Amino acid sequence: IRKMIEQGYEAERSDPQRIARAIELLATSVTGYELGVKRLKMSGEYAMPQLIQKLRDSGSPELLKERIVTVLPQMGRDAVRPLAVALATDDAKLQEWLAVSLGQIGYPNCLPQLKELAERKGILPRTQKAAEAAIVACGGPEAMKKSAAELYYDLAEKYYYQVDSVVPDARYPSANVWYWKPDIGLSYTPVPREIFCDVYTMRYAAQALEQNPKFYPAVSLWLSASLKKEADLPAGQEDPVAKGMPSAQFYALASPAKYLQHVLERALRDRNSAVAIGAIEALTQTAGAKSLIEPVTGGSQPLVQALTYPDSRVQFLAAWALTNALPEKKIGPANEDTLVMSVLSKALRQRGQKRVVLVASEEKLNE
Repeated sequence: IRKMIEQGYEAERSDPQRIARAIELLATSVTGYELGVKRLKMSGEYAMPQLIQKLRDSGSPELLKERIVTVLPQMGRDAVRPLAVALATDDAKLQEWLAVSLGQIGYPNCLPQLKELAERKGILPRTQKAAEAAIVACGGPEAMKKSAAELYYDLAEKYYYQVDSVVPDARYPSANVWYWKPDIGLSYTPVPREIFCDVYTMRYAAQALEQNPKFYPAVSLWLSASLKKEADLPAGQEDPVAKGMPSAQFYALASPAKYLQHVLERALRDRNSAVAIGAIEALTQTAGAKSLIEPVTGGSQPLVQALTYPDSRVQFLAAWALTNALPEKKIGPANEDTLVMSVLSKALRQRGQKRVVLVASEEKLNE
């Protein structure tokens, strides 16, 4: 019953005709304005495409535009994602309205888009000033010191770790991914709630790279989110955002070993077995012995560390990868070589049959 009620509420608040009538009320009496605001706030993010379109439309009455500008900050957190996406518009006046509204809402999850706007070439001075003021209002003076790439990466990590400020409403089975299209304005695509944060992690990691192609941490974060999304997607459902795109394993196999090492390092730290397994499987197929045991930043050896991971599947895959690589030197500072054999022996014992594993170079085998 509760699910039916929530579905009915969702259908009502997203009804385009209901939203259009609420917008019309804004330009009427004081009572009409207050009723319109109440209804629009109930519609939340679903009202944003029509509100923004009215601001873009040269035929909209000036009074209505003025009223909409006063409404946008009242929409609160629900409006931040679509408003931030709409900053991609080339309409200078709309850019300014949106920046001011985001600054008044004061929510930090729009910082990268505001920073990108403030640094855009050819931007009007007053628009740049509005964007910078909004950055300070949302993130403090220290946010001005960060590049757009850093801010996009920070936001991508928030989504990856699903901090409270970015997770979608748990009452609904789907959540909206927002887009800006110059010809039609704001649009959205619903995705299963379980992969919503993964989708946005990938989006913002990619945008960090667009801002700075040498911002390499974003590559491994994108790969981690891709593997995680594939694991998080509920059985029988699909990701409408990724239709026609290759699988996560395709991208992992196409990636250099150094990025996969960082993916594995993050997965081990997060205790995410699905991501760890995906990274190890890709490393096994694409990396040589040197790449497998070469320390990453900070000196850790993720594949070696995986030998003591609490999931036996990860342990076995790591041991098998190292075994197949046949490294010419010891793989770690302690007794990791012995540990590899111990893990493989344990895996064989679990089958209940006696087996012997012999690991040697082909030259030794011929002898």
